[in-house]
Amino acid sequence: MKRLMSAFALIAAVQLSMGYGLQGNRNDKGNQDTRTQNKRQTPPPKKTAPPRQTPPQRTPPPAKSQPPRQVPPPQRSAPPRQVPPQRTPPPARTQPPQRANPPARTQPPQRANPPVRTQPPQRANPPVRTQPTRILQPQRPLQIQRPVQAPRHVDLPRTTIVQRARSGQNRYGQGNHSSFSIGLSFNFGQPPRLNRPGSFQVRRGYSPYQSTWRDSSFAYPYYGFEYSASNSVPSPWYYYPQLPGYVSMARIRVGPLSIDLVDAQPYSWTRSSYYDPTSYEYSLDMAIDRLVRIYENQDMNALESLVQQGTDVNIQSETGDNYMLSSDDFHDLMLDNMSTTRTQQFAIVQVQKFRAGARVRAIHTFTDPNGNTAQLQHVYTLEQDEHGYYIAALRVTRGSTSF
Repeated sequence: MKRLMSAFALIAAVQLSMGYGLQGNRNDKGNQDTRTQNKRQTPPPKKTAPPRQTPPQRTPPPAKSQPPRQVPPPQRSAPPRQVPPQRTPPPARTQPPQRANPPARTQPPQRANPPVRTQPPQRANPPVRTQPTRILQPQRPLQIQRPVQAPRHVDLPRTTIVQRARSGQNRYGQGNHSSFSIGLSFNFGQPPRLNRPGSFQVRRGYSPYQSTWRDSSFAYPYYGFEYSASNSVPSPWYYYPQLPGYVSMARIRVGPLSIDLVDAQPYSWTRSSYYDPTSYEYSLDMAIDRLVRIYENQDMNALESLVQQGTDVNIQSETGDNYMLSSDDFHDLMLDNMSTTRTQQFAIVQVQKFRAGARVRAIHTFTDPNGNTAQLQHVYTLEQDEHGYYIAALRVTRGSTSF
């Protein structure tokens, strides 16, 4: 407020001084005009303008003093960072010595899967035989549950049996080499030796169960009904009176037996309604079961499975002779025995397993044409391939002896 009053007073003083200046100027001008009139003859001196008074400069109010700026204190210098001492790395850890790998475990040989075979419905008239088709990689069924059937015999139509022959059609015509008579003695002596002619007490013909039976009722077309040292050899069914006792020599091949019985071990087998598909010996269990069903149940599918086409079967005689038959000839011989003989039981009494197969000893109990019970021993050699087990050899004898 005081400053404002001082400013107003200063302004008033300036204005007053300016007023006095202007008044003086005017008076001087009037005096000059009078002198001019008196002296018109003389040119007036050049009028010089008086210097203009410059008004006093306004003194600005004193600047407001600013408070002194406080200088910030000097920054605190950070202490030098201490570098930690270098850590000495621990000594390298030594690796323990490498453990030697154990020897690789060898896997047992893979067991071939048996072909899947469906059980056909039992009927009196089976369908006409067709050539079996072998599956290269058969698949095992998950489960086989089948009741064990009691032995039975059904006289199948002979025309159907004949049509299922593999080796050809018989040409016996209406000939008849049978000697149907109740009370005949069937105590045959040993069969004749192979390629050794001489006088033998040998059997002739056959004795059927029915008087109406004819030669043409057999499936195998190459039987010999009378012995001839140059034309025939003993049949594997020599001791079965209801079947012919000889086979044509033109159908056989003589050669060494090539079955290798390596690492033979006893094997326990019991017939069952169920065989575990995961068992290591599943294929062998099923093969033995099929062998029983051929004779006890006249199972033609089982026969087709066990007689592999394109192979030979070795026939061993009780005298020690042996010869080879094609699998087709052997199939038809088995077909005649299965469909003709009235089987009571086909019992497995001993099994021996070896590296490439197995041997099976069985007792075939049947009723002969006289109505009496007879027994013969069968020894089958089974070999194994990628399809399963098949019959490779057969020996039929009258006694009951072990391998």
